[in-house]
Amino acid sequence: TRFHLIGDLSSPSWLLVAMAPKKKKGVSNKEAEQEAERQKYLAMMPPELQAQAKKVSAAMADVSAVCKVIQPRPEAPNEVVTTHRTLLSMASAPSLDSLGNHFVTETLDAIEEALVGCGAFTKEELTPVEEDAEDETDSLGVPSIVPSPAPLQPSPSPIAPSPSPDAPAEDGTAPPPAAAPPPAATPATVSETEGKDEEESNMPTMTPALRRNLLLMYWVMYEAKFPDIKLDPKTAVQSKIIQSIGTKLLMQTQYVMSQQRWVQAALAIASVSALFSNQLWSHADPDCIERMNRELDKAGTPMPILRLDIEGKGVESQNQTVLPTKQYSLDITLHRDHALPPDAEIPEALAPQGIYEAFYLILEGLMGEGKPNHLVSIQPAIVKDLTEKTIKVPITFVAPEKPGQYSLRIHLTTNSIVGVYLSQDISFEVIEDDVPTLQ
Repeated sequence: TRFHLIGDLSSPSWLLVAMAPKKKKGVSNKEAEQEAERQKYLAMMPPELQAQAKKVSAAMADVSAVCKVIQPRPEAPNEVVTTHRTLLSMASAPSLDSLGNHFVTETLDAIEEALVGCGAFTKEELTPVEEDAEDETDSLGVPSIVPSPAPLQPSPSPIAPSPSPDAPAEDGTAPPPAAAPPPAATPATVSETEGKDEEESNMPTMTPALRRNLLLMYWVMYEAKFPDIKLDPKTAVQSKIIQSIGTKLLMQTQYVMSQQRWVQAALAIASVSALFSNQLWSHADPDCIERMNRELDKAGTPMPILRLDIEGKGVESQNQTVLPTKQYSLDITLHRDHALPPDAEIPEALAPQGIYEAFYLILEGLMGEGKPNHLVSIQPAIVKDLTEKTIKVPITFVAPEKPGQYSLRIHLTTNSIVGVYLSQDISFEVIEDDVPTLQ
């Protein structure tokens, strides 16, 4: 049997031909025919390739669902992506369709009442719309993906990143790309020609099943706040499944954010990742900070106390001015005021590769009122020595072509510790090249 594959089997791109969900509402006949053709190739694959196809397809569909909800809105491209919006995007992941429409209403109502009471969201935000149950799985068990013709693409940035080497994340996996790469296809797909109501259509309909998923996403973070609420056995099992899928989804999605140059979405994913992984509900609540401190104490590591120092200069000019399209360098110093003394007893690192702390520096180009800001670069700051007082992180990028004053914002965040966030602005000037052209 011959298979028509796209790309290398080591890349998810080959699955674009192998995956084919059934036709769903809003999908054209042409799209359905194309998907049916892909389904045919999937059916001809040997079982081991089918299993791989299903696994990667599910991951792509889940990341697509998240991206569809948290992508920047054209009318407000720089608005903060809230925790609620992020959890809603995760709750819409097709992998959660496996839970079906089964839930214990009394338990979910108790969770909702508690969460509304503490201000996590409003009751109106979770009012479900009744609809007929529908099987969301095709004949081979592959979660359905609604096809769309136009892939999401990152907006071109006037400030171009310069590549730098990768470093491992705190869990030993590959980190987000050090700098935003050129436009590339991603799992997320949304039509760019569906009319003015596209932004509203990006928000999932609040069905009873989605309400359950969202409430249990919240419950992962808020369970410790409401010890008197006990889950029934069915809901407890569903909660564990949602926690597992949600954790995996956050890890997968953070890599896509830098490719798309979505600054606020990247910050939201990092923020929710820290809350979700520590099962805490706030980065500011003193109770959460105290709980985070206790968890760090168990590992023998202190709560981070951080400061940023940033110096910028043109690579050639060695001052804060730079010629168009020339390299500009930021020398970022991360001060660890919580560093252990040199003679302290050092605990064993729980993360792979001897990593104790992992932070991310997100460089944002500020484009002015009404214009979308750009994610210029993401750089990791890794701590393998708890006595280290400072970490140096250089970031180099290519200056814009147009002369003028430009502003940047450096965000420091982490996806593993609650209560850690810093930001600082810096500006530089691109000046005219007044050197006459040689004749």
